[in-house]
Amino acid sequence: MTDTFTRPARSLKQALDRQLPKRRDDSGLTTLEWLLIVAAVAGLAALAVVLVTNVISDTSEQIEGQSARKTAAKVAGARITGRAADHDFGTATLSATVFDDAADEYERDCEEIELVYSDVDDLDVTWTYSAGSTFTAAAWEALFADPETQGCVVT
Repeated sequence: MTDTFTRPARSLKQALDRQLPKRRDDSGLTTLEWLLIVAAVAGLAALAVVLVTNVISDTSEQIEGQSARKTAAKVAGARITGRAADHDFGTATLSATVFDDAADEYERDCEEIELVYSDVDDLDVTWTYSAGSTFTAAAWEALFADPETQGCVVT
């Protein structure tokens, strides 16, 4: 009875053995394993390249951000200098003390720039003010005629 079921299975196995080549050794399998290992290493190398590229990109964006922040600090310094030049003394009797008090106000504003932009590398903020001996509104305005050297100078 078992012979009737095993005979077709045996003949099928023999037919398949005639059609399929016999494997002599595992060299083909070894080659496939090495191919998979090489592919995995190549994938890791590609991942490393992507990661390094992203780090470099982030670093360049940070450097660009530093430049933009420094430019913003320079603009803020120029605004303070412009406000100082347009200072309205009202009806005050102009004197060295009045000039110094006004200059102190703008100097504090200038010092705030250094605090606000403290994350910028190599930022130098200085308030430069040298009053002459003439105490008029025109003389005050003339003090800040060159914003590169007088007023809130950001470098």
